[in-house]
Amino acid sequence: MKKLFLVLTIILTSTLAFSGCTNKENATETQKTQPENKDADKNEENNKEQNKEENSSLDINKEDLIEVTDAFGDTIKLKKRPENVICLYNSYLDLWDQAGGKVVGRISTKGFVPENAKDASIVGTMSKPDMEKIIALKPDLIIMSGNHSQTEFTDLFKQNNIPYYAVKYTSLTEFLDVYKVFTSLTSHDELYEEKGVKIKNEIDDILARVPKDKKPSALVLFGTSKTVKAMLPNSQVGAMLEDLGVTNIAYDAQLSDEEMQTFSMEKVVQRAPEFIFVQTMGDVEEVKKRIADDVEANPAWGSLEAVKNNKYYYLDKELYLYKPNMKYAEAYRGLAKLLYPEVFGE
Repeated sequence: MKKLFLVLTIILTSTLAFSGCTNKENATETQKTQPENKDADKNEENNKEQNKEENSSLDINKEDLIEVTDAFGDTIKLKKRPENVICLYNSYLDLWDQAGGKVVGRISTKGFVPENAKDASIVGTMSKPDMEKIIALKPDLIIMSGNHSQTEFTDLFKQNNIPYYAVKYTSLTEFLDVYKVFTSLTSHDELYEEKGVKIKNEIDDILARVPKDKKPSALVLFGTSKTVKAMLPNSQVGAMLEDLGVTNIAYDAQLSDEEMQTFSMEKVVQRAPEFIFVQTMGDVEEVKKRIADDVEANPAWGSLEAVKNNKYYYLDKELYLYKPNMKYAEAYRGLAKLLYPEVFGE
């Protein structure tokens, strides 16, 4: 009888890359002292006007700029307290709101929308933003995803002199870094101290309680109504599990920046994961049907310890599919309870 293999297809979700506006300030050469006369005064005034003209694209002082590294790895300068902000990624809209920011434009979404953003203009969808509407709103900052799905729009933003910040975060550290940038941009640094530091401290407390003598193994699946894939350690859930002392059995399946990749049932059986976690996108019941047809129908599936021991879990979308943001500690705690019930159980 032929061996049955589950091939989990590759998708690229690497992060949406962002570039921002650059500071066009050019220092002028210090002029030598000249005799006081009208021509000298006139030259000085001309120099001032020239400098003012050169800086008109930012029209701000240096103290009103912050320097950051975007999702492309580019060092950029952004103006503080932008007034006409457009956000093209819903999870980042939530974080921007938590940083005290407001928007004049956002994408259409079925997900959660902060109260302050509900009246903002709809500027298309995440994959198909409406450039005419965006330009009409005269944004002084666009917050976009660093994933491939939005990188094609950066040239249009550049052509229209629209500053943009490409964001991507997968790990807790990356999330905190972005939140700190957001609170700096809104000049609400106190919110980072109030919320960001609190989240970090809560998660540090959780990690300090993780048993040091255990190293559970896990398989993380990503399911839609059409496909099932294996999540790698550099994915959002993968990063949380690694922090919690878990070995992702797809540890050697990494290719460049992919977060999901092919993985065979043969290797799953060989590495015998103690836990199986499933992320779902779309209708959960349809995903379960797909997994039943493509995965559970394999005779080898029932032999896995994780299945036999009922350690096969579907994860909450709000915490593990979307960005958990202010619920990061809750997301860590939820996984810790499943992994180490003797420590984190009720």
